[in-house]
Amino acid sequence: MLNALIGAGLSTIIAWIAYKRRSLTISGVIAAVIFATMIYVFGGLLLWALLMVFFISSSIITKMNKHRLKKQIDNEKKGRSYKQVIANAFVATLFSLLFYVLKEEIYVVAAAASIAAGSP
Repeated sequence: MLNALIGAGLSTIIAWIAYKRRSLTISGVIAAVIFATMIYVFGGLLLWALLMVFFISSSIITKMNKHRLKKQIDNEKKGRSYKQVIANAFVATLFSLLFYVLKEEIYVVAAAASIAAGSP
């Protein structure tokens, strides 16, 4: 239970900052908090931190390349929606859950790989 509260708290802070910086929409914030919390609970702090590193770095890169990626930026002007969050986090969350249930480390590796593959 404590892990869920810590994961939810940390995920909410990061998602709220991302919303304020226009990297997430409100629906994206809700989805991000849900999925990031599940990854924290089922996959642990290290996997959650990896998710945050890839999310934050991809958000920064997207903002830095706004001139080159103008068309994509126009489409994402208000931030990533819940659909984009789910598309990027679902597989990692599934592997995190499998790791939690089966205690096989290969699922952590698979979750990490899916996080890396889902980032631009």
